[in-house]
Amino acid sequence: EATARPPEHTVMEAYDIVVMGGGLAGLAMSIQLRRALPEASILVVNSNKYPAPEAAHKVGESSVEIGAHYYDTVLGFKTHLEDRQLRKMGLRFFSPYGDNRNLAKRVELGPFENHVLPIPSYQIDRGRFENMLAVQAGKEGVGFLDECRVSELTLGSGGEPHAIQLTRGDEVHNHFPVLSAKAAHDLLEQERPGDYLFFVRSG
Repeated sequence: EATARPPEHTVMEAYDIVVMGGGLAGLAMSIQLRRALPEASILVVNSNKYPAPEAAHKVGESSVEIGAHYYDTVLGFKTHLEDRQLRKMGLRFFSPYGDNRNLAKRVELGPFENHVLPIPSYQIDRGRFENMLAVQAGKEGVGFLDECRVSELTLGSGGEPHAIQLTRGDEVHNHFPVLSAKAAHDLLEQERPGDYLFFVRSG
């Protein structure tokens, strides 16, 4: 994953959905939207360059069970998480033994036999995970522009689409019509009512 990049993308005149931010939340959402709406054109705009460095320290490295379920079951990346990330063992308690200098002599108590929890969670290398997600999203038809920033945003009114301007080095791509998060939510509900998990990241 350390050298992997999503496929090169030819910029289109318009997109149904533009995801502004190619981190963990944006990548996961782009994959889920692509699978739910296979006919939709989706672009991910990321200010940084892929691949992300491994051992990148970011919020979200230590997953909780519901987040792990989303990654390994809803998105289907259990093989990657089991093979390329660290599974968390939950809380463990070590009872005193003598002067406590030899940890192997202390009685260890965990939540289950062999400390394998039935609902897993993971200690995630964010760089490695995001690189895998970006490559997978690209294989599924999501377009990517990295080292790119949103330089202008025009909000539509009366049901009209929003529009953005993108700047990438000396290139300027003008006013793509895009859906809002609310419009994407409504479209998902229309296509697959009650059968999706929609994330909106704030901040």
